[in-house]
Amino acid sequence: MRAQLVTKQVMLIFNGLSSSPVAPLVFLAAKGYEVILARNEQEVQDELVTDLKPDLVLLEMGRHAREILQIIQSAQPRVPVIVMTEPGLLNLALEIKKEFGAWEVILRPLDFEVLRKLLEQAVGGSPKAA
Repeated sequence: MRAQLVTKQVMLIFNGLSSSPVAPLVFLAAKGYEVILARNEQEVQDELVTDLKPDLVLLEMGRHAREILQIIQSAQPRVPVIVMTEPGLLNLALEIKKEFGAWEVILRPLDFEVLRKLLEQAVGGSPKAA
């Protein structure tokens, strides 16, 4: 009997800053993750109240980060959240990490090797698990 591969899902949230989701989206897809893209609180709410249960959330630090983290915490309190932030918002990101129990904060521009290691630690291994 063969083990069935289950792809790990990452919800990638870009909520209004000028940065683009293209680089992280391409990186995640190339590493074998199924990526669910959300751009605002309503899209996050819509995805999380359905049957979607991401293995991890990668959140861009933006205008509505607190509101989005409240939605995530309410809908799926155990999902690890990695917050991506610009150096100028690092203190705020660390404050939000502490307030909402986010798993980690990573600085932009992203170091994709660091991101890969964080993803593996947060979701417990490679993107495809038996």
